[in-house]
Amino acid sequence: AARNAMSLFSNWRSFLLFAALAAPVAGCATDAEEAASGSGDELINGTVVGPNDFPGVFVLAPDFGAGPPVLHEAGYHPYCTATLVSPKNFVTAGHCILTLVGNQPQSQMRPGQALWISNAVGPVHPWRRVTIVATNTELEQFVAAGNGYAFNVQGGRLVHDLGAVRIAEPQPDRPAVLDFERVRRGDRLTMVGYGCTARTGSQRWGEGIGWKLAGDLAVAAEYGRTFTAGGNAVSPNATAGCPGDSGGPVFRKGSVVGVNSSINWDASGRVVQTVFGRIDVGDTTTPYDSRGWLLQTLERFDRL
Repeated sequence: AARNAMSLFSNWRSFLLFAALAAPVAGCATDAEEAASGSGDELINGTVVGPNDFPGVFVLAPDFGAGPPVLHEAGYHPYCTATLVSPKNFVTAGHCILTLVGNQPQSQMRPGQALWISNAVGPVHPWRRVTIVATNTELEQFVAAGNGYAFNVQGGRLVHDLGAVRIAEPQPDRPAVLDFERVRRGDRLTMVGYGCTARTGSQRWGEGIGWKLAGDLAVAAEYGRTFTAGGNAVSPNATAGCPGDSGGPVFRKGSVVGVNSSINWDASGRVVQTVFGRIDVGDTTTPYDSRGWLLQTLERFDRL
């Protein structure tokens, strides 16, 4: 049975896979989706994508004043995966933006702060240094609506975990397309992220980090704000998330339908399920939905 829930933030001190959310690229997923059907040991059980595949999927790394990050060596920099959805807007996981202080959300990526981004295949990255203009997280709205604080693990699933980042500098790369049609059990999807390829210790996951990886999966179950796919504990060759994949996109027929959020693993360290934040429908028990939140956020960003 799954015993732990863990976000996909890649930080050696944290089980968050700080890999900001990455989104699908319009019209560019076909070759990568075919490549992702292999049974290599990346992502977990993904494959390294081609140099022109998924150009809208980026790695995002906060600036700590020490120069460009190094992801592929010991002591690697915390980071997330994210999706470029317009020249200045990224979609990612909320936990890539927020950290927990006194059981309250506190931003770790603030307006005016520098941010390192790259959409290279990796593992060595030609970084671009950009400036954050604004951020927003679904969790902040949930708290503001009087629901209390939570990265709310429901049935082992991290919920209220969408996030968005606005930067000052427009990017020339082709943005991903968002698909708001409902995700259903059995849908075939492609997960993309810069996460590690294997768990290497109880406090640090880092083997194979820094590569842009893709892998195919099928939706096993859907919930109000999330959907899930079985991991390598369910099937040895199944694609599964790993720290660094957080915030990355999951594609259906070339368009983004969700964001990599969290994983559950068993006593042997194998992934039981990968959890994705959905962008199509919201939890009917709250006065807003994920799709509405995301569209309103991006519209507000475009007025800045």
